Amino acid sequence: MLPRGGFDTKISSFSGPEIAGLKSKKQAVRIDTILKDDAQVTVVGFGLPFAHHGHISEAWLDSSAPLAGNVTLLDLLRQRSFSFIVDEYDKVMNAVWDESTLGPVFVYPYGNDHEWDFDRYEKLLPANKVSQRVSLILRCLLASSSLERTDSSD
Repeated sequence: MLPRGGFDTKISSFSGPEIAGLKSKKQAVRIDTILKDDAQVTVVGFGLPFAHHGHISEAWLDSSAPLAGNVTLLDLLRQRSFSFIVDEYDKVMNAVWDESTLGPVFVYPYGNDHEWDFDRYEKLLPANKVSQRVSLILRCLLASSSLERTDSSD
């Protein structure tokens, strides 16, 4: 995945010999993307293990077999610049590839403190529209915890 705000992109019409291999053979764009100094490409899952047992991609993922020539998948992902040829009009790709049209980065609303704290969760979960069932379960946990605290103080 390309990091948000961590790359510059140039989209231009493309008409090289490679266009003959595209579906439309009429219009294509070249997307040139360069990572900024502190940015890195990240991978969010390579797929299900053994989902396509015996497929050539299994060697690329599990054994770092070359994709083409001597280039492995890791070599490809470590690059600082990428070029894509897309079978689409430049106007469409300029709209699709525009980061300003993306919604905010998704973040769970629970913060970064994940230690179990009944008092904090008692406030946090209802504030984030937890279903009645979860709220009931939480109340039961809180009640049993209160009983445990009372029993342990005897």
